[in-house]
Formats: sequence, C-alpha cells, structure tokens
Amino acid sequence: MHYAGRPQSDSATNAPARVDMRSDTVTRPTEGMRAAMAAADVGDDVYGDDPSVNALQEKAAKLLGKEAALFVSSGTQSNLCAMLAHCQRGEEILTGHDYHVFIDEAGGASVLGGIMFAPIQTAADGGLDPDAISRTVKPDDEHCAISRLLTLENSWHGQAISLDRINAAAKRGREHGLIVHMDGARLMNACVKLGVSPADMMAEVDSVSLCLSKGLGAPAGSVLAGSKAMIRKAHRIRKLVGGGMRQIGVLRPLGFTPSTIILIGLPTTMRMPCGLPKACRQYRSSTSRRTRFRPTWCSSVCRKAPAWRFRRICWNGVS
Repeated sequence: MHYAGRPQSDSATNAPARVDMRSDTVTRPTEGMRAAMAAADVGDDVYGDDPSVNALQEKAAKLLGKEAALFVSSGTQSNLCAMLAHCQRGEEILTGHDYHVFIDEAGGASVLGGIMFAPIQTAADGGLDPDAISRTVKPDDEHCAISRLLTLENSWHGQAISLDRINAAAKRGREHGLIVHMDGARLMNACVKLGVSPADMMAEVDSVSLCLSKGLGAPAGSVLAGSKAMIRKAHRIRKLVGGGMRQIGVLRPLGFTPSTIILIGLPTTMRMPCGLPKACRQYRSSTSRRTRFRPTWCSSVCRKAPAWRFRRICWNGVS
C-alpha cells in the first residue's frame, strides 16, 4: 500500500478521475487564489523581511491565543520544531499510540533529537485518559528517560475531541511538570464542529501546530504558535532542518483568509463527505447505466475510513 491507502500501482498512473477524495490535501488553488499569490507583498523571510509572512504570523498568534508564531513548510516540520524546542536529548514525549507525531512523521524527534516516545493507548474518542498519563510519566530515576512533553491531537481521525477532554489531559500533564503541545493539523475543523474558538481550545496548551494546507485550503505551509522564547528556539531549529524560505509570502494570501472562510466555508466542506454515500446510492438507482458506475479500487477502503480521510473514486465511462 502507498500513502493514503492507495495501491502503489494505482498511484503511479495519471488516469483522470471525476472525483478525487483521497484527502483534503489534494485541493488546487482557484484563479482568485492564484491572483492573490501574484499580488502578494514579499521579502526575504530568512531575514524576517517578508511582510506577508510577518502579518500571517501575527494573525496566527492572535487567533490561537499565543505570544508568537512561526510559518514553516509543513505540519511535520512544525511538530518537529516544537518537539526539538521543548525537549533535550534523552528526554521523553508522551503521546497517543496512533497520534500522527508517533506513527506518521518518520520518527523525526528520535532520529534528529535523540528524544524517546512513550505511547499511551488512545481512547475511542481520540482522547487520552489522565490516569494513563500519570502512569506513563517516568519516576525521577537515573534508569529512566526524563518525561518532558505531552503531545495531544485534535482532530483525530476525523473526530473532534471535546474541550473538556483536551483540558483534562493537559492539566494532568501540567501536574506532572510536562509541557503540552497540540498537533492541530485540522484544528479549525474541530473548533467549528465544537463551536469553540481556537484560543479557548488552546488555553491549557503551551504550543500548537496548525496546518494551512488541509482544511484551510492553502497549497503548502503550517504555523507553529507558542511563547516568544519557544518560537525563538523553533526559528533556529527551522533553519537547522533546512526550513528557511525566501519570498514565501506568496503563500500567505492562501493561508489565512478572512474568518468568514473558517466560519462559513468549513461547515460546508465538512458536510460534503457525509452526503457522498447517499448521493452514490441515488445515482445508481436513477441511471440505466449501472454497470458503468464502477468505483475503481476504493470500495473496501472507504467503508473502513473515517469521513474526513477522503478517498478517490473513478466513475468509469460516465461523462
């Protein structure tokens, strides 16, 4: 299998698809977005001279209720910068056993930072049990790694984890002296679903990674937010891992558009996958060309996948 559950042989082809629902990352910029990119005011961001990026970082920090923010190339890089900024070699990160930082980011914190992971069983709703956090924290013993960071995630496999669950886990971590980081790749989707502001969702969290290329529709980029001291460390780490970018402000108009996009656009897009099975059934019952309606490969995968993890369906022969 290949990324997003597609067979390698299928992913190597360029067969046209009527609908491509592997992920919310396969969206393409509209003409209006391309025009905004062309008109963006830019500078050299490595020198801190890109006004569009600076405005993006200020807006993101305010939105998330943090002191400062840093624009980076991807969600993986954002989480990596956070973990390396918070932890030293020989320290430990507590996180969910199927959270993205543990299973889908190539073990970067361990490979590059000498940091261990201590996975905790994730509950059915995606949350972490506070008592499980307490049991996983290591004692002050020279035989053990030093527990330093608790990493949470919201949303999780398409589910929005409640504010109470997030706060309970974060507070328990703080009781043990842990720093708390949130992998918020699709945080805005969770906030819209729960009716909670991003700042309120992050009130008990020290740092947060927000991906711009998923639910928010930009072609690339993420934002890491936290304290000024932490973001200063992350800025140095971004350079260390080759993440310094130059006139990258061309992406800023796509990353943070007016809040109406978040408040109005996201609920609409979030409802779309939920209506897909019904639409497929209606189509099949209304057409005489039923034999020509053939999902090419994904029927078994789609049944197992959560709603947000879009998959690709090709209607062969249907114009």
